[in-house]
Amino acid sequence: MDDPQDLSQLENFCILPWVQAHLNQSGAVAPCCKVVNDFAYGNLKESDLQAALNSPGAVEMRRELLAGKSPAVCRECKALDRAGTPSLRTDSLKYHPVAVVQVLAERSEVVSVKDLTSLDIRFSNLCNFKCRSCGPEYSSSWEASGTGSRHVQLSKVDHFWPLMDSLIPQLQHLYIAGGEPSLDSDHFEFLKRLIAKGRKDIHVAYNSNLSKLSLRNHSWLEDLRQLPSVRLGISVDGAGPQAEVLRKGTVWTEIVDNIRTLKTEAPHVQLILNPTVSAMNIFHLPDAIRNWIATGLLTCDMDLQFNILFKPAYLSLNILNPKERELVNQRFASLRLWLQAEVSSDLAHKLLPQIDFLLQSFAEELHSDLRKQFRYVTFALDRKREESFVKHFPEHFEMLYVEPLNE
Repeated sequence: MDDPQDLSQLENFCILPWVQAHLNQSGAVAPCCKVVNDFAYGNLKESDLQAALNSPGAVEMRRELLAGKSPAVCRECKALDRAGTPSLRTDSLKYHPVAVVQVLAERSEVVSVKDLTSLDIRFSNLCNFKCRSCGPEYSSSWEASGTGSRHVQLSKVDHFWPLMDSLIPQLQHLYIAGGEPSLDSDHFEFLKRLIAKGRKDIHVAYNSNLSKLSLRNHSWLEDLRQLPSVRLGISVDGAGPQAEVLRKGTVWTEIVDNIRTLKTEAPHVQLILNPTVSAMNIFHLPDAIRNWIATGLLTCDMDLQFNILFKPAYLSLNILNPKERELVNQRFASLRLWLQAEVSSDLAHKLLPQIDFLLQSFAEELHSDLRKQFRYVTFALDRKREESFVKHFPEHFEMLYVEPLNE
């Protein structure tokens, strides 16, 4: 393929297994965060990075991709591809065009650590939130069998910091999530080493709940000011009380204040509102978008990027029945009209394609068998947290309370 921008010739191909390592807090090594829970090359607790990158599973994944096949574990991107929406796979082709051409020319199934130009890392599961869409693996605050989850740190594996030091000189892209990066001292230690080695030129991307802008006496803002290319995805799934129920620990006014502080004190940082879209918040999302615009959180200089939830499956959009899907379509149709009539044409032009992409994701078939599990987990969290989910999301009343009477 001569032109890596011509994605029509690359229906299944993904470049990440050649250029990126995803390292999670437990030491697992994978090509990306989308597959790590189902498929890992290996684990840094058991082997070095070079061995993990060329494990039998890793080599077989590259072999399948070179043959034009879509590995079974890549189902999340495949679902988005079928719906015609952007996926991590298609984004990777845009971010690494030179590598795409090189890999398709050389067709090697083996890689070296020296080939890695992208690092996707979770330093720990340390987090101050207990999001309903999350779990103890990625949040130390989340309930697990009635108790708090333990804090898991990637830096506990042998030779962690020498490995990080060896990767810094060659990196072009760095993605940091958690847990919550703003609470993680290892995250700040890594930034310190990055800056000390003169690698301020790396393209850095984050996902953060943005509840904190400093850790003890260390200012995250000061670090961000030293990095000229930063994209920061903000995990907000709603606005006001709904946001606080969905992501337990959220104080909405503090999130709003922190976004405004970043806009003022680090204006070069590209801010992205990054809601996780699930069956829980899909009805509320049009109102949330109106709120974000009305309060000045979502403006022309920001992006809105939906993170469509696939796992756990009982929270996915695919549990919604035809009646509920029609209600979703009606609410987003109303939002479209509002955007076209009340919002600047530039902002409307930016948001409308994102909304279209989101609604196309409903192409997946209905999974009605998972609705019982949605009810069970929702009621269990309500009892444990002394909350009422349906009070803030009344559209779920029929699913939660009426439907069981007819089963």
